[in-house]
Formats: sequence, structure tokens, C-alpha cells
Amino acid sequence: MSTGDFSAQTIRKVHRDYMTDAVSFGPPQNKIDRAIDSPVQQLPVTFTGPFAANQTVNLQYRQVGEWCFLTFPGLSAAAGSPGTSTTITSTTNLPIQFQPNAIYGTTFQYVTVGQNNSAQVLILVNIQAKGTGTNAGLITMSLSPTGGNFTNSGNGGWSPFTISYLCPASQSING
Repeated sequence: MSTGDFSAQTIRKVHRDYMTDAVSFGPPQNKIDRAIDSPVQQLPVTFTGPFAANQTVNLQYRQVGEWCFLTFPGLSAAAGSPGTSTTITSTTNLPIQFQPNAIYGTTFQYVTVGQNNSAQVLILVNIQAKGTGTNAGLITMSLSPTGGNFTNSGNGGWSPFTISYLCPASQSING
């Protein structure tokens, strides 16, 4: 193995060897050790907004220790009737174990590249934190921190991106 050769297979082998050696000393105490091979899970989420029809995408999420990784595949969809000039909003809340920890406040925010009226723009992605009532886990996308609307013409959407954030410790899927 050369310096810098850290393929997923190599990492799993090193982790497996470590876990085999650690058995004689008891179970691992670090959640990252137990979660390194946690599977990627799919969650179909429907978004409303300026689109001519609601758009459903399969978000991918994975938890490693106390960290959540949420991947959005790219979306570019025609805007227009019956869509209105509005923010893009999920109709499905993220499961509680994948909602951002309230350490970030009531909203976790992320800036990424999006599309408004077929033009490339920066968009603000908001995920409501755990403990914010019925809106917890709700995703909204806007053109500004004050909720700037997407127009209902051309295409709207976003480029693929991944967000990482601290998940609620008490809701870890790994115990």
C-alpha cells in the first residue's frame, strides 16, 4: 500500500482488523467505530415551489457516529403554471434521527448553487432543527436569507450537493 492509498476497501479492512483486535478488550466505546459501515439510506422527498408539477427526488442520507450526511441529487425542472413565485419546500419532514441538532439553533443553513429562471444562482437551504415542533426536519430553499422567491418561469432547482451536520446524540440510529 502506497502513501495516500485509502480506498474504502482498505479502510474497511483496517477497521475490521481493529475491531477483531478490540474484541478481547470489550465492545468499542466510540460510535464512529460502530457506524463506519452504516448503509446509505434513501428517502423520497417531494418538493413544492415554482414548478409546473411537484418534484420528487430520492435524498440519500448516512449517519457516521454523531454526524449526518444528506445528499441531494441535482434537480432542474420546468417552472410555470400551476407553480407560483415562491420558495422551494419539502412536503416531507426528515426522520427525527436525521434532523439537525438544535446546537445550530432552530435552523441549519447551507449555501449551494441553484437555478432560478434557468439562470445559475446561489440558494440558501434551510433544515429546521429537531425540537422545532411540526416543522422539525422541514427543508426550504430560497434566494435570500429573508426567503427570496424563485420565479415561476424557465427552470428551477439545484445542483447536486451534500450537507454534513451534527445529528441529535439521543436519536443515534446506532444506539
